[in-house]
Amino acid sequence: MFHYYKFGLTLGLLVLPVLILSIKNRFDSGKKTALRFALAVVTVWVYLLASRLTVDVVDLWLAKTPEEIQAIYDGDGAKNVFALFFGWVPGVFLAFISWLLAQGWLWLKVRAGKDSDADNA
Repeated sequence: MFHYYKFGLTLGLLVLPVLILSIKNRFDSGKKTALRFALAVVTVWVYLLASRLTVDVVDLWLAKTPEEIQAIYDGDGAKNVFALFFGWVPGVFLAFISWLLAQGWLWLKVRAGKDSDADNA
């Protein structure tokens, strides 16, 4: 079922790895970055599973007909098991994309700093 609260859950899923990988990370230590990457993957995995359980509960609250309730009960188990066993896959993908974005942002900041130093000289 379509409900607008799911946009907020999706936005949170997309923002979490970016925050974990980019806030106060200078990418000067490979070990620290790898730990942040693993933390981002695990966090997305847990968030995805928690979101699935939240969607089940909230959709039941918002269901208006017995048919909608039955549709929720018919389809919730497979989605929850998939999130449990394969929730790490979107975590790895989102963490990799976040790592690329953070690296690109850091590269742009360093390049902008070098360009302004060259202009001042």
